[in-house]
Amino acid sequence: MISRKWKNILKETYGITVYQEQVMLLAQKLAGFSKGDADVLRKAMGKKQKSVLDKMKAQFIEGATEKIIAS
Repeated sequence: MISRKWKNILKETYGITVYQEQVMLLAQKLAGFSKGDADVLRKAMGKKQKSVLDKMKAQFIEGATEKIIAS
């Protein structure tokens, strides 16, 4: 089930992340990424740049953890 928080981002794709813009918005909302960081993540995912994704993984987890604790 889609959380109400993410429903507006994922409603047109029935809860599945399909579009690159959705990846960017979820990174911003879920992990507190800046627009620039979210764009780097999107590009790395699109080009399958594992080294960049590995570097961003820690940042994503830390940001998401902080947002969960804060709420």
